[in-house]
Amino acid sequence: MKTLSQPSVFNARTALSTILLLLTILCWNMTMKQLASSLADVRDTEVSLGVIIDVQIEGSAVYRRNRKLTSKPVIRYSTANGQHIEQAFDRRRFTSIWDKGNTIQVRYKTQQPEQAVVQEFSTLWAEGVASLLFAIGLTLLCIRRFWQEPAQSSRQVKENKSLCLIAGVLLLLAGFLVMML
Repeated sequence: MKTLSQPSVFNARTALSTILLLLTILCWNMTMKQLASSLADVRDTEVSLGVIIDVQIEGSAVYRRNRKLTSKPVIRYSTANGQHIEQAFDRRRFTSIWDKGNTIQVRYKTQQPEQAVVQEFSTLWAEGVASLLFAIGLTLLCIRRFWQEPAQSSRQVKENKSLCLIAGVLLLLAGFLVMML
């Protein structure tokens, strides 16, 4: 007499669902840390108007030919107590080149004025916003994956699952675009 083998509880589909869920949880964890870091960069800081006194250009010959250079401005700014600081600032990605003499806002820590960042969206918030978009997109994909369909699956349920898939993918793409800023 033949016995039917029991179907495996842990199959490839279950493994992929578990990985998706773990990635979603990890992404939310990273998002909260990144947003907390961005808020810390804004909290307990002051803004000063700085002047670019030098610009260091970085990039390979290929990037130079395609005009994709990274600029590292050296900015002189003053603290509220009159201390003058000169500091080179890293830029996030390939961005426009800044010129000497331009003024720019610098956000520095009140207690440690040499710890400063250029006040712009890409420096302060881009990574946090991108992480948030990734986390929401992955959450929608998880909702779609774990959504239990009734035995008689209605058209509305299928449409809702499709909307979760489309919105999730669009949010993931938006997160990538924000990271490219």
